[in-house]
Amino acid sequence: IIAVRSLTLPNAEAGVEFLFKPDFSKVSADTVLDAMGQAFFSLSLGMGCILTYGSYVKKNENIVKTSFLTAISDTGFALLAGLAIMPAVFAFGIAPSEGPGLVFVILPHIFQQIPFGFILAILFFFTLFIAAITSSISLFEVVVAYLKEEFKISRSLSVIITFAVSLLLGVFCSLSQGNLADFEIFGFNIFDFFDYISSNIMLPLGGILIVIFVGWRMSKADFINEITSDNTIKFKKWFLIFTRFTIKYLAPIVIGIVMIRGLI
Repeated sequence: IIAVRSLTLPNAEAGVEFLFKPDFSKVSADTVLDAMGQAFFSLSLGMGCILTYGSYVKKNENIVKTSFLTAISDTGFALLAGLAIMPAVFAFGIAPSEGPGLVFVILPHIFQQIPFGFILAILFFFTLFIAAITSSISLFEVVVAYLKEEFKISRSLSVIITFAVSLLLGVFCSLSQGNLADFEIFGFNIFDFFDYISSNIMLPLGGILIVIFVGWRMSKADFINEITSDNTIKFKKWFLIFTRFTIKYLAPIVIGIVMIRGLI
């Protein structure tokens, strides 16, 4: 509904053109690396939550199909969000470089122009809140599961410890935007320091360790068993060879380049 209303605003075509008409003169190696970095963040690659959630997947699950649908749905929702936001950005004369805050700037304007828009606004921002909470739960599960299994403590205690540490760090991150703004770590405030460490070091490092483990440490037989669910799902031989080659040789190189670029 939001996307449809956004597309019917005056000058909405400028926003559609901004989204789908590329300026190839501005496309460079950095553009590709930025896109791969965004894919890491958007798909939660290297975070640990994919690994943790994967441990709960049934043995007969088709990993290839699930991975494909995850990437497609992620891209689909991103395009839908772009169509909901960007046409309205140009319709209301706001700079598209505003960043993530656009959702709180543009959407209220759209809701004002939709019948019963205030109800839709409440529902939308409530679902946005739920999306943030569920994302936090998915990331918490990594730490909670680790504490529970490695230290043999109850799940409740694991949740409490994880919550307490996250709350403490979160308070300092929040204060770094205010009273602690002048406190810096290597030239970053506290929030930006954690953001830099997680986005530019920990995510690609986690990703490169995973592909090295799967490609070089995990046996070929185990790899094929996981992909084919103990040979219950049939794939072409060339597909298995290509997938293993990509994980073993190409992925470490590409992820390594992304990581190095993020540190420069």
